[in-house]
Amino acid sequence: MKRVLIVDDEPLFRTILNEYISEYAECDLAENGEKALELYDRAFTSGQPYHLVLLDIYMPVMDGHALLRSIREREAAHSIGAEDRVKAVVISAGNSPRQVADTFFEDECDDYIIKPFQIESVKALLKKFNVV
Repeated sequence: MKRVLIVDDEPLFRTILNEYISEYAECDLAENGEKALELYDRAFTSGQPYHLVLLDIYMPVMDGHALLRSIREREAAHSIGAEDRVKAVVISAGNSPRQVADTFFEDECDDYIIKPFQIESVKALLKKFNVV
């Protein structure tokens, strides 16, 4: 079974995503980037890495940009190539072209969804990244 990490500071979004995705994958939840990075490290160390990370950009403690940069740095340090790294999808209420460009090019994001999202959008991403 695939593993998915859901990172959002809003409990409602974590719950909605978890209820839907848990039908297809094992999900872990984090309310900020710092907690998510702990879960990511634990999953990697245990030999059960995440297949997909869904993350919010604007969060307290550690935001989504910093989280994704940290994940990509860890992957590079372990010589994990682009084809084998965790797929990262940003879920954000902000949809400015600048924000999207920054996320894709600077943080090496794989896709994004804008809040409020339709569950069909989430299902399409799960299919795209072979979770379903």
